[in-house]
Amino acid sequence: MRQQRPIRRIILPDTSLPCNRFSPYPE
Repeated sequence: MRQQRPIRRIILPDTSLPCNRFSPYPE
């Protein structure tokens, strides 16, 4: 159970999206 970072799962798809520049994450 090392899924203590649900935010990381959001960053992966966010970076793949063309709107990643609008994402709240710097990555």
